[in-house]
Amino acid sequence: MWDKDKEEYKRVKEIKEKYENFLMSKKGVVGCGIGYKEIKGKKTNILSIVCYVEKKFPQRNYQIKIWFLKNSRGFPSTFKRRGNSK
Repeated sequence: MWDKDKEEYKRVKEIKEKYENFLMSKKGVVGCGIGYKEIKGKKTNILSIVCYVEKKFPQRNYQIKIWFLKNSRGFPSTFKRRGNSK
């Protein structure tokens, strides 16, 4: 891993740790991790917070995403369907 990649991963991890409890407290959220942002189902090379949800509910996920973007100053996030694993 390049030094730049290590620094980016460290930054993503800090953001994840800061907001993980909030994200996990939301209905339908079953996990939180670090991965690559997906746009229209295609993986990018952008590290992001990955929020795993039971089902993709566009309105609920959108509200969580908007809150997260405002509070994390626009940090990238991705929602993935995972099922119930809490």
